[in-house]
Amino acid sequence: MLRLGMMITLTDKFKAVKVVDSQVIYKKHGRCIIKDILKFADGSTHEWVYFKASGAAVAIAVFTIDDKMILTKQYRHPFGKII
Repeated sequence: MLRLGMMITLTDKFKAVKVVDSQVIYKKHGRCIIKDILKFADGSTHEWVYFKASGAAVAIAVFTIDDKMILTKQYRHPFGKII
């Protein structure tokens, strides 16, 4: 419960992410999939499964009908920060 004057933003949750457990669940043919259990600053824990590769990335550019680009911030666990 939030009290008056205690405003918690979504980004506060990601300020102190700790890896509680990490497992390689697949590693063959140059591919590696990792499952991490993360503990967030708010005390919650979540499973995070990701593909680990060097130099590989995916990006999406979203534009509105009037040619404005939509940008978001999101926590990216392999980088360990909000980008």
